[in-house]
Amino acid sequence: MQETKKAANTLDPQRQYAQLLTLWAQGNKILRRQTNGQPDARVLQSWKLGQSVASHGIEVLPLSLEPTIFLLAPTPTDALWCVLVDRDYGMHNSQLFRRMLWLDHKEQPALHAGPIWSISENLAKKLGVIQWKILCQWMDKACDDVEWPENWQAITVLAGLSHQPQLIGQAPAQDWLGLSQLWRHQGTWQRVHLQTDYPWLQYDPVLKKYLWPCS
Repeated sequence: MQETKKAANTLDPQRQYAQLLTLWAQGNKILRRQTNGQPDARVLQSWKLGQSVASHGIEVLPLSLEPTIFLLAPTPTDALWCVLVDRDYGMHNSQLFRRMLWLDHKEQPALHAGPIWSISENLAKKLGVIQWKILCQWMDKACDDVEWPENWQAITVLAGLSHQPQLIGQAPAQDWLGLSQLWRHQGTWQRVHLQTDYPWLQYDPVLKKYLWPCS
């Protein structure tokens, strides 16, 4: 009998997800009323960001809406998480939180890697669970400063790090985009910029193109 009640009270993942999105939508309505519907109100923009990220299946805990401070957990069972912090708020103190990811309101660069990583608000709304998982895994790793201006470049890099963490991840960060492009287009010659030679790549000195052989 107890097991039957427990099963009845347990929501399946799809219903939990639907209820979560309903709560975010209700919060959106409340904030719209509180801000008189001003679309550029910072608290409303922060809430919409959290709502958008949550819609991709990432757990979002709003710690503050002005400034934006969110605890994000793409896969809680793997203990992966990060704290998304408004850069304008923390620009004078880079040690506010452990596993901190700056939030930039500018569209470019889409993603910046370095001692502290940053992500544009536009890109943050587009990433799915796997991409956030990879980002949380790699933002702890120290690397030289490098920027990827466009969303597609950042997404390509995250895909490369996900599928080839040894070959791509151990290369200098400046080469991550080029290597990720070559991996994505295996078996076709591509013109990319690389700072280092890699033994698993083929190079045509005439065409000045690289080839990542099909696996």
